[in-house]
Amino acid sequence: MRTIDMLTYLKQTAKHTIVYSVGNLSNKLIGFILLPIYTSYLTLSDYGVFGILEVTMQILAMVFNFGLPLAMLRWCAEESDKKKEKSIVFTTFSSLVFLMILFNLSFIPFKNQFSILFFDNSDFAIYFVILFLAVSLEIVGGVPLNLFRLQEKSLSYIVIVSLKLILVLSLNIYFVAITKIGVLGIFISRLIGNAFLLILTAPYIYKNSVFKFDFSKFLEMFKYSFPLIFLALSNMLLLTSNRYILKYFHNYEIVGIYTLGDKVARFISVFFLQSFMTGFSPMAFKMFNQPNAKRFFSKVLTYLCFGIIYASLGFSLFSEEIIKLMAKNKDYWIAYKIIPILTIPALLKAIQYILSLAFHFAKKNKYNAYISTAGLIINFGLNIIIIPIYSYWGAAVSTIVSMFIMSILYYNISQKHFKVNYELGKIVKMFSIALILFIAISFLDIRAFYLESAVKMTALLLFPFILYFMNFYDEIELIRIREIWINWIKIVDRRKKN
Repeated sequence: MRTIDMLTYLKQTAKHTIVYSVGNLSNKLIGFILLPIYTSYLTLSDYGVFGILEVTMQILAMVFNFGLPLAMLRWCAEESDKKKEKSIVFTTFSSLVFLMILFNLSFIPFKNQFSILFFDNSDFAIYFVILFLAVSLEIVGGVPLNLFRLQEKSLSYIVIVSLKLILVLSLNIYFVAITKIGVLGIFISRLIGNAFLLILTAPYIYKNSVFKFDFSKFLEMFKYSFPLIFLALSNMLLLTSNRYILKYFHNYEIVGIYTLGDKVARFISVFFLQSFMTGFSPMAFKMFNQPNAKRFFSKVLTYLCFGIIYASLGFSLFSEEIIKLMAKNKDYWIAYKIIPILTIPALLKAIQYILSLAFHFAKKNKYNAYISTAGLIINFGLNIIIIPIYSYWGAAVSTIVSMFIMSILYYNISQKHFKVNYELGKIVKMFSIALILFIAISFLDIRAFYLESAVKMTALLLFPFILYFMNFYDEIELIRIREIWINWIKIVDRRKKN
């Protein structure tokens, strides 16, 4: 594969990533989009309750899909027989439907116990019923969405999730702002939205299925995906278990502050990383055996880190303005202080994701589970030690330290299975320059809002140019940048003449 072919493939990856970014935003960032509504109609304590329930829903959704949707991608990508591929789709879909029925029959009878466990009373029992049902529909709905990814039908994907977004946004506004039923209304909206998505995609599932349950394929996929259960649980708890510990040692107000700061910082993770993963994973499986695969994965990591670091710098510089724009209630404003440090996990997670692909290639997912479990243990220990003293600052620092250790483990072990010369020096260079710019701006005491904003924007715009003078870009990259710039100038000139 020649360099220009690799760049073409990167463009294809970027195209699907952009489309899936919009779709992923629709699905993942409803809470972010609705922040002005939530912060206006929910107290800081209520928002803390929402933070606990939201994390619980995310954990359940990641664990109880048993990694089967991802396994479906892997097996379908390798299957050339269309009929067998449709059998795999039906096997995955019907398995998850059956498992979700068992899930609800097992969990709903204990709704009161869950409420007492999490909130010390049974007042939230109905919340857990709604939450369990919403989780079930979300998990089953993951099958058609992953099928869109497999078949690279990005337009269908974005249309479906955008329709769901509109419905869920409307229901949130109705339940939270009009009927004022608070946090319960948020989860009722999600339940209805997940049901709506399943109804819309039912014909698509039917079209791409044959009613043949392949038990041997199910066992193969389950064996492949079983370690992913622990991986998903470890990864999710690593990023979110600190909310439970914050609630235990402090109060719901502290949880609310951390949840808001984390949600704003998590925008970067969802927009860049999760959307990238959604569009890239099916392509990565097809790319492993290509002759220039190792250089491809190396450049992908560099470009991905560039996007995340650049976005993190922007969010960090304007964190106070973002929070004040999103939250009219001044009780929430202190959350802006922790946003810069909470953007770092997105970078570490990006590095871990690319490195972990080596284990998928070698079908050694057990290493993902081992590393994630080790990171979770380290994170839990640090949380118990630091959070009682340093509150949400301790939660943020413990997450970064544990994820950094995990990144080192991922690199050392993955290189034994799929050795790639990653451009680690460039990644360190990008991070260092961004950090220096942020610290320099933070020390400036500028009282004038417009002048301060202009200085921050200048620093943000300077970032890629500073990289140029630090010899960051390859020659082929500079050629492409010049071509893009020349084409842009031509477009502007044509518009002026018209």
